[in-house]
Amino acid sequence: MDYLRPRTWQDAVALKTENPNAVPISGGTDLMVEINFARRRPLALLDLSHLSALKRWTKRNGTVELGAGVTYADVLEHLVRDLPALAIASRTVGSPQIRNRGTVAGNLATASPAGDAHPPLLATGATVRIESMRGVRDVAIGDFFTGPKRNVLEPDELIRSVQIPTARGPQQFSKVGTRNAMVIAVVSFALALDVPSRHVGTGIGSAAPTPIEAREAAAYLDHELARGGYWEDHRELPSGVVDRFAGLVAAAARPIDDVRSGALPRPCTAGHGSQNPVLGMVVVGGVGTVLIELTVNGRPRTAENVWPGESLLYVLRERLGLRGSKDACEQGECGSCSVYLDGELVCACLVAAGQADGAEVLTVEGLGDGELLHPIQQAYVSEGAVQCGFCTPGLILATHSLLDANAHPSDDEIREALAGNLCRCTGYEKIVSAVRLAADVALG
Repeated sequence: MDYLRPRTWQDAVALKTENPNAVPISGGTDLMVEINFARRRPLALLDLSHLSALKRWTKRNGTVELGAGVTYADVLEHLVRDLPALAIASRTVGSPQIRNRGTVAGNLATASPAGDAHPPLLATGATVRIESMRGVRDVAIGDFFTGPKRNVLEPDELIRSVQIPTARGPQQFSKVGTRNAMVIAVVSFALALDVPSRHVGTGIGSAAPTPIEAREAAAYLDHELARGGYWEDHRELPSGVVDRFAGLVAAAARPIDDVRSGALPRPCTAGHGSQNPVLGMVVVGGVGTVLIELTVNGRPRTAENVWPGESLLYVLRERLGLRGSKDACEQGECGSCSVYLDGELVCACLVAAGQADGAEVLTVEGLGDGELLHPIQQAYVSEGAVQCGFCTPGLILATHSLLDANAHPSDDEIREALAGNLCRCTGYEKIVSAVRLAADVALG
């Protein structure tokens, strides 16, 4: 597997032309699951995660343009008022660890019918900006998806950004799943009302081979809003109109079956890396390896002969001997491998090893002060929240991240922050008590 790390967006586009089989990776929250379970073995990874130009967003002329590296956490922190439906959907994506890494553009590139960002993008009439050495083209979101996990991207093309009209009326998103957190949608739906233009937008997820609009339902609601004067007078709609609209939305669905399965990965290590001075990027050839230099718990560390498909978790545990981060689900669902990567809480199993080159990593081993436990660790011991101990390191780091952002969280905020950390002992009340105690200690 080749590992390609462009230093600029222009380099990335050039590399994609030279290596059409290279698979882009930024957040890696979908791709790394496939690699971890040996469902996919790309010939090359094209790492876009270090390109600062892709992590920006701009607002102009009633549109927000999200760079391809903008994460769900970015949307939640900065764009709730501008893109409310997308923000609501972003909050339902995985865990805080996943939202810190996953990107809206990555969700598009995966093109899963169940992608959480897709219904809001359909409902708001977004446009996907695509670029290659041949030029730039804009694709309406309704034309982007071509089948389950298929889209219009040509082998030499990359998503540059997503252009989304800012809200000009009420927007909403709803997601139905088999649990309250960390769930793939059984069905999802977004609604966006553009009051000045008198337009109804809809988007349905996980109920057809691709995300779709409920056009007949939208046309019906538009007609009823106009006929009853509801665009001007924001009264409650009659139940008959609501029921008819819901029925038309349901009628638009064309559900398919979906099966998730796979096998464990088998990393390989052989080869040598080299520099490409023309494009200014790291290129690893053939079945090659990379050299990873990073700072872990304040100390410079090096890992040699690293297979590009390895996860940061594997590097930490098997190469650097830091086994506090646990290897459990390898798909970002349990949170046992939670670490800080450049100050953000992430699932180490979903970070490709090369993406950690030059980064600062903090694991549970780095929290304490020599022989002394960190106050959060002590709180877990005092409240009996350690239990079997397997999930504890990830929970402690998730707690640390929560209290760093919110010194005195409510019980609901605690439960939401820890939603991505699975405790197999089912002792969550003790865990919540430990977080409360740690917060009280921090407040003095």
